[in-house]
Amino acid sequence: MTQANPAIPAQDAASSQPSAGDVARAMFSKEVERALSYVADAKYDYGPKLRDGELSWEVTGAEQHSRGSVRVSIRFRPATSFKGKWGEEYVDVAPDGSVVARRVTRVPREDLPWVLMALAALSLSAAAVLIPLILFYEGGDKLYVAGRTLYMKTSEPKLVPFVLFEGPDTLGTVHRWAIKPAGSGTELAVIKVTLINAQSGSVKIIVDEDAAKLTTGDSQSHRPIDPLIRTYPTEDWYPRYAIAGFLPLWSQPSADGSGRTAITLNATEQVEGYMVFEVPAGSTFRDFSWNATDSAIVRF
Repeated sequence: MTQANPAIPAQDAASSQPSAGDVARAMFSKEVERALSYVADAKYDYGPKLRDGELSWEVTGAEQHSRGSVRVSIRFRPATSFKGKWGEEYVDVAPDGSVVARRVTRVPREDLPWVLMALAALSLSAAAVLIPLILFYEGGDKLYVAGRTLYMKTSEPKLVPFVLFEGPDTLGTVHRWAIKPAGSGTELAVIKVTLINAQSGSVKIIVDEDAAKLTTGDSQSHRPIDPLIRTYPTEDWYPRYAIAGFLPLWSQPSADGSGRTAITLNATEQVEGYMVFEVPAGSTFRDFSWNATDSAIVRF
């Protein structure tokens, strides 16, 4: 049986007031211990990212409900190398010690680098010099294409086992971060994308999983992954896989909770960033298509 190791509740030395966790332990000691023992033995409910790792638990409260059951409120997080918001759950313990309900209401969430990396950091700049180079480039470059409203330039897809980059957390401290494939037998394809508004008015671009598509050599289409939920801090560092200045186009949590990034480009402005796709290992690539606000295809 795995033993729970709840963190010791912090208490202000200048105050004699006990914490909510202390009060819960004093009033419902048996129920609290039962709840902690139960969650430590039933980590499967935390999902694949957490259930096999070491966790820390902390009791945040307890209250008696109808028929004598006690609801114990608990917060939890990875035991090491974690900076972010704790997860939360509650466990209902009956008078006979049986657990009658358990619900995880929030999973732990790492502090991510995107909060401080505002859209202004996405190289939004006047494109008056770049646009004529595209418009009058005789013979053309297969990585430059034009839609009805937007011009687009991409890099060749780069296939890597994982992405490493450096960036600040919400407090401004620079950390090393990583994105890795979620499945087995897959790798990440990274493409740098520049979008340019060559029109006289402003355009709004919504970046999400439907904004772009990467087609591999086997004619299978792949949508971009959401870097907000796939980025995690890392201590492992391999320079060959590190991308200097890495910042994805799909990079900011939206105010409406939709998970989309909204970018407004005024006339002759451009935005630049990376798109990341998870594809079968060893893939070759046929084309990259952009579908947000305008349509454009780059063929490799």
